[in-house]
Amino acid sequence: MLVAMVAGILLSYYDLIAVCPVLLAAATVFLLLLILGFFLRSQRETVWGSAALVFLFAFSVWHTTRAIQRSDWDEVSVTPQVYAVQVLEEPVERAKSYMVRVRLEENKRAVLYLQKDSTLRLPVPGDLLLVRTTITCPKPADEFSFDYGEYLRLQGYVGSGVVNRGGLIYTGHKDLRGLMPAMHRLRNRIEALFDGFALRERSVLEALLLGDRRHLNADTREAFAASGAMHVLAVSGLHVGIIATMLVWLVSFGNRRKPSYEQRVWRYLQATILCLALVFYAVLTGLSPSISRSVLMFILLSIGSLIRPNRSRYNDIAASAFLILLANPLALFHSGFLLSYSAVLAIVRFYPLMIIHAKNKFLGRVWDIVAVSLCAQLGTLPWTICFFHRVSNYFVLTNLGVLPLVEFLLIPTFFLSPVPWIGPLAGKLLERETWVMNEYVGWIQELPGSSAEVYLNGWLTAILIAIVVCFMLRGCKRWWVAGALTVLFVVGLCIDYRNACQETDTRTYRRGKEVVIMAREGRTAMLLSNDSTYAFRVTHDYRLARHVKASATTYFPLQEP
Repeated sequence: MLVAMVAGILLSYYDLIAVCPVLLAAATVFLLLLILGFFLRSQRETVWGSAALVFLFAFSVWHTTRAIQRSDWDEVSVTPQVYAVQVLEEPVERAKSYMVRVRLEENKRAVLYLQKDSTLRLPVPGDLLLVRTTITCPKPADEFSFDYGEYLRLQGYVGSGVVNRGGLIYTGHKDLRGLMPAMHRLRNRIEALFDGFALRERSVLEALLLGDRRHLNADTREAFAASGAMHVLAVSGLHVGIIATMLVWLVSFGNRRKPSYEQRVWRYLQATILCLALVFYAVLTGLSPSISRSVLMFILLSIGSLIRPNRSRYNDIAASAFLILLANPLALFHSGFLLSYSAVLAIVRFYPLMIIHAKNKFLGRVWDIVAVSLCAQLGTLPWTICFFHRVSNYFVLTNLGVLPLVEFLLIPTFFLSPVPWIGPLAGKLLERETWVMNEYVGWIQELPGSSAEVYLNGWLTAILIAIVVCFMLRGCKRWWVAGALTVLFVVGLCIDYRNACQETDTRTYRRGKEVVIMAREGRTAMLLSNDSTYAFRVTHDYRLARHVKASATTYFPLQEP
């Protein structure tokens, strides 16, 4: 079922099929199989199962097409227009502006950047505004740069615009209704527990516990990314597992074994309480793909353990992915979705092979962290290189220090913060624990060679994904296939490096008044620009892809006429 849905999503997203003829053909095949099943009684399950797969394929094609159309907007203009918008979330401060997510007419959404001004009154969720701006879908600087416009599209936004000073008028306020706005208000109350904390510790706690990474500054993001601890700030299976363990301990009365507790009705009650609590936490943290996947998997595991204790975990993983894609087919292209499922599949596949029954509990716990880290790193390696062009070299050392701190100190202390009498002391302890984690992550970042920048083209990334998939399969032949793919991968790297050394290229980048001219010959380059910071930043991915180091790049200021 999942394969049929993914096939339809991919073919529709990349526009490889004509939607109407495919839907018509699928409907014809579906009806024929449905009728054929009435005559072939011995093969009825197979025939009707095939009909169900055809239906899922056609449904995913239609569903993906509709999702893409919701992100398209015919009123995008190259000249400034006046739009009536409603603010959906609190503004997020940037270096020179405030980022605001708003709703346009026809239930379209966009991202606006309000230029900083001493007279600017920041809007709040629910405010109605008239803004004068140009809403466009940003284009990447080149084929190697991050495609911010496509990112917005996958998030359900039609584009972004900059609102200059004086281009904003308040027209009223209308409270947002629905489940998510109510959860946003609850999150604001929870964030009040962090009042008085240092800005760095507060932003890290909001990201770690509530999945809100809007207030993380660039230095903190860089430290966690370089040290390999960014997964801690993405609310995912780690957090769900810790919270589920605490809830199990509570609903089982401290793991006491009573005769009445072993009855089926009590086990049903326990599973229901756990599932409802985790669903509430998932909605509270914004229903990100990682938390949705984790909660769905836990619910399926809980139900499966009651119905069939020895069910396959791969079915639970596939079922959770199926439900997420059923709700949002474009989630398949989110980096968090791909990273989380790759990590889980690798852990489920390889971790049982790496279990060591150590007599010393401390050494056994240390090895568990190392084993899980290695499995997750293997599964996510291709996607990490593809999306972030970076590999953390000390990820095991990072997890050895960060994971126990999060599991045994940070999250339990957070749940004690609202408790009377204990709350003030727990709040101070929570801030100090977060400070320790931040300092540890910063220390890892400062180690020599903490991370390596790697860029692979599309074909090399696909080969690397195929190699990891071969390792996850079973059977002796997979080693031959993996070996052949590895040889092909190495040959591809050598060819790409040789081509980069022999190429010459000249490129021009423009953004407003900022202009960058880059001339490259082999592994050396020359930059001409009126802004050195922008010049090195906009050409970073291209230079990384063509093996040009910053030390081999010469900068010359471009004099304006």
